[in-house]
Amino acid sequence: MCPPGHSCPPGSQEPWPCSPGQYQDKPGQSFCKMCPAGKSCPFVIQEQGARPMGPVDCPAGYYCPLGTQSPTQHPCPGGTFREKPGARSIKDCRPCPAGQFCADSGAGKRLPDGLCSTGYYCPPGQTSATPMSFRCPQGFYCPEGSPQPRAYENGTFQPQEAQSSCEPCPVGFYCKASITGMFCSLEGLPQPSGLCHSGHYCTGGAISPTPIKHKAGNSGPLLPTQVWVGSGTPSWSGTLFPARVATP
Repeated sequence: MCPPGHSCPPGSQEPWPCSPGQYQDKPGQSFCKMCPAGKSCPFVIQEQGARPMGPVDCPAGYYCPLGTQSPTQHPCPGGTFREKPGARSIKDCRPCPAGQFCADSGAGKRLPDGLCSTGYYCPPGQTSATPMSFRCPQGFYCPEGSPQPRAYENGTFQPQEAQSSCEPCPVGFYCKASITGMFCSLEGLPQPSGLCHSGHYCTGGAISPTPIKHKAGNSGPLLPTQVWVGSGTPSWSGTLFPARVATP
């Protein structure tokens, strides 16, 4: 009688081993079955030689469509992973989560490789911790594991790309984040919003050009540098400290 793992078509003089990707779990059969999706049907090497093996679960990190011959025949592609065994198609491989990456190493991934690097942000499906297409832009900062750039808060700015933290607004300037209106979200600042207005002074981290608490009065040291007095549009402003303005 034809043994399991073999087929014996009519007129066979001896059993034929099932090919990789096929199996037969019953004796006396004339054909081999196709390996089902979610399984693989490899050959196993024994002392008697190679023989077909029954269906085994597709391992985590891989997918096994109908007729899969080897457990590692179909790795989940770069930027995806599969944490559980038994994947039936490439659709069962999940995109790497936002803020993480799954390297394209050729081997199936059970889990993401790690967090996105500082100075970069990782939308879903990234294959690198430092994706060049997603460098943190000016006016934003990206700490480790960022799914998207983070806009700077009032009183801070960032003039450079690929940064992981913000810088306080320098003295004499103010930094106020603005509403874009398009997405109803804060817009980051690549540079200070402007100089402190005349008659006021801006300490580090100022968010307004006319801070109420820092209005120049008739007391304090006389520092006429960067103080504008007169009519029309000033050519400069941005006092670093309070200044007494002399009455003409």
